[in-house]
Amino acid sequence: MPITRSSYNDHLIIAFKGKLDVRFIQAQREVLEQLPSQINGTVLFDLSGIDFIDSSGIGFLVYIYKRIKPQKYSMAILGLTGQPRDTVEMLRINRMIDCADTLADFEHQASQKEYGTKRSMLRRLVSSRRQNKNATVNRVAKRQRLAGRR
Repeated sequence: MPITRSSYNDHLIIAFKGKLDVRFIQAQREVLEQLPSQINGTVLFDLSGIDFIDSSGIGFLVYIYKRIKPQKYSMAILGLTGQPRDTVEMLRINRMIDCADTLADFEHQASQKEYGTKRSMLRRLVSSRRQNKNATVNRVAKRQRLAGRR
């Protein structure tokens, strides 16, 4: 079977073999149309077994991405090499969908992204508190100036 499913640490991993082209998409249409409803977290598409991808394959990946993004789920592509990698980079799909060479690389990227998010949230919180403190100091100083004029 050209499509295999497995799970690892709450990630759904879907591996493809062969060519991700219009013939494959048409032949596997029923299975592929059911995928978005089966995703409830992070889905990883392992394309290490793919040696060719065309616009139908790219369209399928973008279709899945657009279906799961509003539900706050995440998606990544693993194992891109050769022509599939060149195509994804040329179309800049890798700027929209996370890409990693291996599962370990993906987990490392995800942890760095989570760390970066927490760090930026902390910066915003500190900045917000600093602004609030400055606003309070300014209000107190203004009250004192007004009280001195009376």
